[in-house]
Amino acid sequence: MSSETLALLSLYGYFAAGAALAVGLLLAWAGLVGGELARTSSQTTRMSTLRTPSWSAMGMASGLGWLGLLTLTASITARGLAAGRPPYANQYEFAIAFAWGILAIYLLLRRTSTTLLPAVLTLVLGMLLYAGTLPSEITPPVPALQNRLILALHVGCAVVAYGANGVAFVAACLFLMQLIIRRRTGETSRRLPNLSALDDIGYRAVMLGFPMLGTVLLLGSWWSWVAWGSYWSWDPKQSATLATWLLYGAYLHTRTLRERQGLLSALLLIAGFGSTLLTYLGNLFFGGLHSYSGL
Repeated sequence: MSSETLALLSLYGYFAAGAALAVGLLLAWAGLVGGELARTSSQTTRMSTLRTPSWSAMGMASGLGWLGLLTLTASITARGLAAGRPPYANQYEFAIAFAWGILAIYLLLRRTSTTLLPAVLTLVLGMLLYAGTLPSEITPPVPALQNRLILALHVGCAVVAYGANGVAFVAACLFLMQLIIRRRTGETSRRLPNLSALDDIGYRAVMLGFPMLGTVLLLGSWWSWVAWGSYWSWDPKQSATLATWLLYGAYLHTRTLRERQGLLSALLLIAGFGSTLLTYLGNLFFGGLHSYSGL
């Protein structure tokens, strides 16, 4: 199969994933809202909410999430085969991999809660829409990116770390929403997981992402030595990655001290994802040794 055909298949996979996830997002919101209405109705009719059509909608949305993950996996694989290298060499490719990472980590942790699905799919679709604004042509990588082994390991670990950070961010945002609702009404919303569950989701995600981000730093230092002859040169993107890793280290320390349901812990997760996005987008404006993006 020619590289042109593979590149076209990769593009088809991207659009198929976007369509599946967009429909899944609509169904997820319908299931979430419908589930709340069914709960309210069950208080007077004493009927089980598990039998209502709204939860079938949420189940279909979850199935479409898996379909989106499979088609994104096929798209990334076809892109790599077409390029003859790991498909992480520019901003477009990593945007799709970033979306894949968020979705994969959520589905890995989804047994903790299905009601995060609407927010997670919104974040994933936002990343895919951003990818759609970027040039998608396959071009040879810059010399610093031509070490295929380190490219696959370094950026592959970053995909997992960034995806986990995205899931933790969603959990932290919903945690803050629950806190605001509780302070205004005296009770939490039944549409969302309780505070303890949201805290646990964020913690599980960070426990996966934190060591992976540390591995990104170690592999980046090795790559820096191979490409530029120095393990650490205080390059802006290297420094931003270190700052992001330290933020998540601060979160783990704070959560240990404050135990569960800490406002500060949630704020640190949000700040950590903001730093993650800044690090990812740094190719566009940081300059330095990482000043490549395919733009």
